[in-house]
Amino acid sequence: MTMTEGGTPASGAAPGRSGDGVLASIVLTGALVVSMAGMGLALSALVFSGDLAVGRAEATASFTIGAGLVGAWLAFRSRVVPLATIPQDAPAVVLAAIVASLVASRPDVDAGDIRAVIGVTTLAAGLSMLVLGRLGLGEAVRFLPTVVVQGFIAGTALLLLRGGVEVTLDRPLEFDDLGSLVEGRALAQLLAFLAVAALIAALSSSPRAPKGAASAAIVGAAVVFYAAVLVASSTDEVQASGWLSEPADSAVGVPVIGPEALGDAWRAIGGELAGLASVLVVTVVALLLNLSALESVRRERVDTAHELTESGVSNMAVSVVGAVPVFHALGDTVLAERMGVRGRGVCVAAGLVTAALGVVGAGVVAYVPLFIAGGILGAVGFGLLDGWVRFLAGPLTWIDRATSTSVAVAMIAIGVIEGVVIGLVLACAVFVIRYSRIDPVRRQSDGSTSRSVVDRTAAEATALEKHAAALRVVELQGYLFFASATRVGDRLRDVASATEVSIVVVDLRFVTGVESGTSTVIEPVLEDLAAGGTTVLVSGPDPQLLRAWAGAADVEPHPTLDRALASAEQRILQIAEADDSSDGPSTPPGWLGPFEQATVPAGEHLLREGDPGDDLVFVLEGTVDVIARSATGARHRVRQSSGPVWVGELGFLRGTPRSADVVAQTDLQIATLTRASFEELQRSSPTTATRIMTEIATVAASRAASLTASVGSALDR
Repeated sequence: MTMTEGGTPASGAAPGRSGDGVLASIVLTGALVVSMAGMGLALSALVFSGDLAVGRAEATASFTIGAGLVGAWLAFRSRVVPLATIPQDAPAVVLAAIVASLVASRPDVDAGDIRAVIGVTTLAAGLSMLVLGRLGLGEAVRFLPTVVVQGFIAGTALLLLRGGVEVTLDRPLEFDDLGSLVEGRALAQLLAFLAVAALIAALSSSPRAPKGAASAAIVGAAVVFYAAVLVASSTDEVQASGWLSEPADSAVGVPVIGPEALGDAWRAIGGELAGLASVLVVTVVALLLNLSALESVRRERVDTAHELTESGVSNMAVSVVGAVPVFHALGDTVLAERMGVRGRGVCVAAGLVTAALGVVGAGVVAYVPLFIAGGILGAVGFGLLDGWVRFLAGPLTWIDRATSTSVAVAMIAIGVIEGVVIGLVLACAVFVIRYSRIDPVRRQSDGSTSRSVVDRTAAEATALEKHAAALRVVELQGYLFFASATRVGDRLRDVASATEVSIVVVDLRFVTGVESGTSTVIEPVLEDLAAGGTTVLVSGPDPQLLRAWAGAADVEPHPTLDRALASAEQRILQIAEADDSSDGPSTPPGWLGPFEQATVPAGEHLLREGDPGDDLVFVLEGTVDVIARSATGARHRVRQSSGPVWVGELGFLRGTPRSADVVAQTDLQIATLTRASFEELQRSSPTTATRIMTEIATVAASRAASLTASVGSALDR
């Protein structure tokens, strides 16, 4: 069976003889080598075309050596096991565009200069990966809209198909040349390219295809081609007719780029900063897309920070040989897993063999048919296009399909970065339109359903219920920008226009942010409400939001909705001139005998959470806040009470520790009854003790009723 590095059976590997595992490892190693070296060959043909073809052999060596070394390193260091890598086509496509621009602007540039430019670009790409990995910023790239990412994939696929045709014809493809594709030798080359690309794509995507079928197809196409050459022609003739690239000297060894060439490359690429930025963005996005796909296929989390860091280090190291960016390959990794590989050894070996092949065999590039090199690129393009078409066939709106298609078309017609930017602009516009349709008002209520936690006397409760229509609570939600702020302003004007409304509370708890321009809409509305006699209170935990909304005159800010409601209720009670002194707990002089009276200054703790509940406290005068802690440790005011009122009665009656803090908001006059004194009171004056218990039970029942109403109101929110 398949063995891991430590020699133990790999989990999930199919049982069988040990020879089966060795054979599978040999076949997979060969397939991965063909994949890496073949892609290096195809990409070198893509970048080094036309006058630069003389440097293709050395470029192939660079790309292949880089692919092998990075492949071996990542296979050994990655936390994705097994992991296969490949020279990346997406950044190479952008590199080809940069090279074409440099050649057009600097006629004296040669293949060595281009290799140095590629090395500098890979160095910058590796540094970008390293920085993102070290800072843990890789997750941010995943916030790109899916339609834009899919459009980018489609655009890359189209670029790869065009690149495959250019490699096959060994010349750039212009719009005016399209007619020549259906004539003579070009048509035959194009048909051969399409046949190879379609065959490789079909074998790679088919679950019924044998393992390594795509690699076998590549080898088989080359065998058929040379068999035909031996029968009907010669190598020189097919080379002269454009089926093979021009012969070049073999580049044996490691083609290291010198410091002087690297310095010249930095200066040369200074005029292509937009292109360099494109390579960096494309490289990082492509890597993270591959990692996301690996997460989905493997059904386990991938450490993006670690993978970015290791990819960055290895790509920076191989930049000195002029390699293109190399990182995780989804298809080859899945192939390795399906063949039962669970350890690192096979992928490490494939990388080392590929690097060795680059050192000793770069000269064979002249004998690889161009339509096969182009067909490898075309197969990748077909595969990406197939995934994009499946994406478009999913549950998308016509706007999403149009946005994704626009990205792909713009990448072909204008440029890679331009296409992505256009897609982002379109996606943002669609988002704004859709978001503007969401009602920014989450809930609207009056004083009958929105009440504070302040204890009220019967007279106060009656007054608040009678004047409930005077209070309106408007809860906002989401991110407020110009359009949604305009809708909020209209709603506030409608609310304040009701004749009975005199107080409006605007709650910002569920507002995630406010666009700076909304002040030009909101402030005039708040000022008009204040000028019309409507009191406006604003609540929310974010001080910046409060400052943004409380800039208008007579707008009162509060950190919580409860405190805003308490302030609003107090204003209503002042209007109603309610008398709260007649309905509180009575305090006959005979009650105070066993009580110990004391004074507590404002700000002091009257009771502390967790302390023994051995005392019964009666607040004669003053106001207290009951503060409870949530599961996260945050402190919340759950009730505010003013004397005369009982506090600490639950812990006293149940004999349990205090369940909350009680803090004096004003100077207090209190009377305290210890448990021993209460027990003595029960013996000496049971009637008085019973009346105290009756008062406490009445208060508890009122609070329970208030809590029930508050819970019912909260469930509606």
